[in-house]
Amino acid sequence: MFKVKESFKWAHRHVEVAEYEAGTEHAFDDAELIEVATAEGWIEPVGERKTKAAKAAPENKAE
Repeated sequence: MFKVKESFKWAHRHVEVAEYEAGTEHAFDDAELIEVATAEGWIEPVGERKTKAAKAAPENKAE
């Protein structure tokens, strides 16, 4: 799941435009959308994905 931090529009398959409102949560399965929206700061992972990413972060690994 991902939480939308900033409202944005996305053209799925380059033709189907969808609008995502800030504060909503979505289970995105479009890898390109996830990559771009995360890099731009439009979305952030929530739930288990966030937990796994936090555990894997270098600053959280035991030495």
